[in-house]
Amino acid sequence: MRAAPLLPVVAVAAVALGIVLVGTVHVAARNLHDVLANWGQGVQLTVYFQPEASVGRAAAVAEALRRVPGIEHVRYITAAEAMERLKSGLGPSSPLLDGVDDDFLPPSLEVSFARGHDDVATLAAVAERVGRMPGVDQVETSGDWVKRLAAAADLARAAAWVAFALVGTACLYLAFATIRLAVFARREEIEILKLVGATDRYVRAPFWIEGLLEGLLGGGLGALSLYLLFRAAAPRVEALLGGLLGGIHLGFPPGAHIAAGVAVAALTGLLGAHLAVRRHLHV
Repeated sequence: MRAAPLLPVVAVAAVALGIVLVGTVHVAARNLHDVLANWGQGVQLTVYFQPEASVGRAAAVAEALRRVPGIEHVRYITAAEAMERLKSGLGPSSPLLDGVDDDFLPPSLEVSFARGHDDVATLAAVAERVGRMPGVDQVETSGDWVKRLAAAADLARAAAWVAFALVGTACLYLAFATIRLAVFARREEIEILKLVGATDRYVRAPFWIEGLLEGLLGGGLGALSLYLLFRAAAPRVEALLGGLLGGIHLGFPPGAHIAAGVAVAALTGLLGAHLAVRRHLHV
């Protein structure tokens, strides 16, 4: 590797790029799954009241909802509190609302369902009943959004597996090609070693080590690059999506996942080296 560094450097860089690509998809799929889980435990139904509806009418609707089986929590949100939430969600853009009355937004009820009672059909049935109650202007459910988000999470997980397969195959071939060229460049040395009694394992071991090191270095460099990319991008993504989805916090995969990825990269390099030696080294 030190005598001819160009090919090993290319192989290490390619493995690192593969780790970054697969890791990016994995991070996206993992955080999308976490957002979906948080939504499933949050507010699943919101009841908006007409401007002229009294607090007593809202209290009556809330009491009726508390008697519905499966409903875990009902909270009344005043118009002023809704406006405060909107300003908080806008962040630096909140001055746009200066001069807007605090009662501009309608009062509402936030309804949460117990786990097992939060399916789309149940939400739709409750929303239809509540929508016919006096004083209710509109009822919104998170069922459709959760359904779409779940489909997106499934798609992201499938994309992660596809990316893993494609990148893994590419890295395997690259390790194979690199070791094959190394074997070809040292064919005279190998012949001399065999003539003086070197065993097959003695001749093959340096190539195995080279493939292992390329995979290990590429995996480590890719993991470090992925972490730095995440630290740079996460605050911007959180700020961008925070106003739309509420406060969210993106998480980086645990160390065990990163170690597993580096180990897979190292084993891929070793396997590519073994196949190259077996195919092109007639010993």
